Amino acid sequence: MNSALNRFTALGFLILFALLLTCFELGRMDIVTANEGQRAVPPMEMIQTGNYVTPTINGQDYLAKPPLLYWAIAGVYKLTGAFSEWAARIPTALSGVLLTFLIYLFVRRHANPLVALWAGGMTLTSYYVLERMRVAQLDVPLAAMTTLAVIFLFESFSVECPGKRTVRLLVSGTAL
Repeated sequence: MNSALNRFTALGFLILFALLLTCFELGRMDIVTANEGQRAVPPMEMIQTGNYVTPTINGQDYLAKPPLLYWAIAGVYKLTGAFSEWAARIPTALSGVLLTFLIYLFVRRHANPLVALWAGGMTLTSYYVLERMRVAQLDVPLAAMTTLAVIFLFESFSVECPGKRTVRLLVSGTAL
């Protein structure tokens, strides 16, 4: 029981730390790069036009990136009722928390809790990762989904049951 409590305490601390680092003053900085604007505008236009299939910028089709991040940002816009920098960055920040969580769980399963805590913490505090978690960009959601795909692919090799292996391979392919 004490071991399980320590595991959940460490994981809870890591997730809380990740949320604090990524969400603290998330909307303080304006959107200043064209790249971030290209992630924040299509979801706004999706809500305004009701067209969630084809992303647009200024009414022109914008098919340069996959729409999942646009849908996530549009969902946050709808939930918060505001088109803001903060709302546009929430999906990326949560993807960063997910990435930290995945790294922690994978290392915890294959090493020990202390190493897992260090791995999650190092992922979270890596300058590039932390900086990218705080802007509406595709980098961190892509890293999180790729990490999920690799973890489930890796885990599929260690499962004897064909049904469980198939499920892990399906999750891996879907994440990818």
